[in-house]
Parts: sequence; C-alpha cells; structure tokens
Amino acid sequence: MTDTFNYKGYTGSVEYSAEDECLYGKLQNIRDLVNYEADSAKDLKVEFEAAVDDYLETCEELGKEADKPYKGVFNVRTVPALHRDLDQLATRMGVSLNKVVTEGLTVIRDMVKGLPPGVFSTTKDLSSIIEMGQRSKMAGVRVAARGKRGAWTTPAKKAAAKKAPAKKAAAKKAAAKRAKKDPRLAG
Repeated sequence: MTDTFNYKGYTGSVEYSAEDECLYGKLQNIRDLVNYEADSAKDLKVEFEAAVDDYLETCEELGKEADKPYKGVFNVRTVPALHRDLDQLATRMGVSLNKVVTEGLTVIRDMVKGLPPGVFSTTKDLSSIIEMGQRSKMAGVRVAARGKRGAWTTPAKKAAAKKAPAKKAAAKKAAAKRAKKDPRLAG
C-alpha cells in the first residue's frame, strides 16, 4: 500500500488524525501549503484531486506560476576533493560536471530501483548496495570509458572493439589461405 496520491505531477500525503477521526493530507514537495481532508480513503483521493485542480486554477487567476514539485535542479554539497576529481573527470570526458553527476545518480537510482522500500536507510547501507552492484553487472562500468558517439560503455566492450580489426584481418588471411588450397572457395 502506498501512502501517497499522484495527480497532474503532484504528490499528496495520506494521514490519519485520531483526534479528529478523519483522513487528511497535503501536497508534497512544493513551497505553497495545499491541504485536504475526508472521512474515507476514496473521498480523500477525490479531495486531493480537487485540491490540485483548485490550486492550479487559483494560481492562474492570480497570475502566479504554480509551484512545481521537481524542477530538476538541486544543490549538492560535497568535499572539495570529490568536487575537484569529478570536475577533472568531466573535463577529460569533454562533458559538463552536471552530466557526470547525473550519470552517476542514474546508476545509483537504477541499482536501487527494484529494491523494496526500507532496504537501505543510511548512507552506509547505500554504500553497501553500490559495492554489491560494482561486484556484479556494474563491475565493468567506467565513467571515463566512452564510445565514439558519446554512449557509456564497459571496458569489455571497449577491448572487443579494439580487437575487431585484428580479428577481421585474421579471418581475411585464413580465407585467402583456404582459397589458395582450393580455388573453388575463392569468392
């Protein structure tokens, strides 16, 4: 069971007040306060959607831009050495620091995506999950190893690409040798 509602890109909480004997909630991840309440879960969902619609209409009437839950921008605080290392990596790769951080966060998100809620609750738990991922499928991923088109690749794929011309030349040589022995195979 999820304790949230989603509608038009907004998320709303679902909570219970024993004192008032009602369900209530508010829109999450926005600066404006928008709340709703009802006596049943079914009615609470209706009230949530009505609250979102009312919020958007009110903003439009006031000529105010409605607050959006996620704009895709946030500040990351880190130690200077990590900041320097990532910036140098981005420079070597010819991409922005934002691109490097986004790719790193995407890898983490994809590794924990299928895990049930509550599997990790501390950065130590997250570090353990990342370490497990590095030992399994993610072991070959190197952020600095990029293909010709800028796609992320693995060292194994990179090594295979380097060996391909040699393999092609060896195959050509073997075919010529077979054709020399039996002219019918030339072709």
